[in-house]
Amino acid sequence: MGDMVDAKITEINYETKRVSLSIRALLDPVLDEEPVVGLMTADDSRQSYYLDDEENKYIYCHDRMEKDGCYFISTDMRMEYVDNVERKIKELSSDSWNNQTGDLVIFTHEWALNLETKEKVGKMCKYAVDNGYKFVFYEDFLK
Repeated sequence: MGDMVDAKITEINYETKRVSLSIRALLDPVLDEEPVVGLMTADDSRQSYYLDDEENKYIYCHDRMEKDGCYFISTDMRMEYVDNVERKIKELSSDSWNNQTGDLVIFTHEWALNLETKEKVGKMCKYAVDNGYKFVFYEDFLK
């Protein structure tokens, strides 16, 4: 601890108002003991990290991809934005989820983990158990 890692801006696109930071900062040897092996991407079509438009479209429609020695994991739903869990569970069996290849990645930010969000996560976990999903931590799976 205490070592600094430089992150440099690799691109500023004033038209789309995107700033890309070098992911190489996350892959720096300073982090050899506990390196970053994967990053969660947006649950919608927002730009994820430094991925270009084609890569961003790909990760939105697939579960994961590898680039520069780092895995990008597609998030299926951000629980604090799910208004109705029962409706979302019904939606999971519809054609709108036909890009699912076996992973169901739910996510929330720590700051949003209130009682309501915890209940949503609990209902989604029950759905997952009832439908044969296995619980894994990606950091263990990707090593």
